Amino acid sequence: MNVKLIALDLDGTTLNSQNQLTEKTKEALIKAAHLGIVVVPVTGRCYKSLPQELLELDGGNCIRYAVVSNGAEIRDAQSGEILYKNYIDPLGAEEIKNILQKEALMIEIYVKGSAHIERSYYEKLEQGQISYRSRDYVLTTRVPVRGVIHLLDVHKTQIEKVAVYFEPDSLQSKIKEALADVKHAHITSSAKNNVELIAENCSKARTLEKLCENLGIDLNEVMAAGDSQNDLEMLAAADIAVAMENADENVKARADFVAASNDCDGLAQAIMKFI
Repeated sequence: MNVKLIALDLDGTTLNSQNQLTEKTKEALIKAAHLGIVVVPVTGRCYKSLPQELLELDGGNCIRYAVVSNGAEIRDAQSGEILYKNYIDPLGAEEIKNILQKEALMIEIYVKGSAHIERSYYEKLEQGQISYRSRDYVLTTRVPVRGVIHLLDVHKTQIEKVAVYFEPDSLQSKIKEALADVKHAHITSSAKNNVELIAENCSKARTLEKLCENLGIDLNEVMAAGDSQNDLEMLAAADIAVAMENADENVKARADFVAASNDCDGLAQAIMKFI
């Protein structure tokens, strides 16, 4: 099969546990791009949280497009121009706000390409008081604000994603059940300690399909790699589905090939095998 596009989840897949690109991964991505293959990050991250190291590969010639916020946007990776958008319905934003404003939870609101977090949680992470999030990652990619929940009112027509984080297996994790009842948004997850809400008909897979249509590429010419629940539909849509060894068990069960873990250059292994 002739692969024309590689769709890459970032955290837990393209990036290692230190949120870094290894040299082998860089080399594999650049080789693929030099063969004329379109390399596309398809991630839960918002645009402004994309690693500059990735965007600057091969002088900025490796990554041309990015699917961000679990499919809420397609961006020109270099200019940041929004090429496609699918935001949460204002009715969904209102439902989410009515549930979350009653809870003391770490909430992130994705809007205008940035991920916003309540300042008090940002400061607790800064002081090392929270262990269930990566301190350095949050401090370098999140915008602290006071009253983050109010962004759901202020920007109710532009909400890309809402993410909620909690201690794994804690009482707070019951918020999943409450949010599952939201009628005007789609619920997914990228980790055991979070739940994410996006537009009703939105997913990584559907937005990737939009991008492929615009590029004249068929889904049977796509290789996709991922590790989490929010990657399942994308792996199902692609002709070649690759899961990392560190992936959730149901993700590995869906894959055509299980590569080494993200800390052992699994993505580079998969690219060299199939490309």
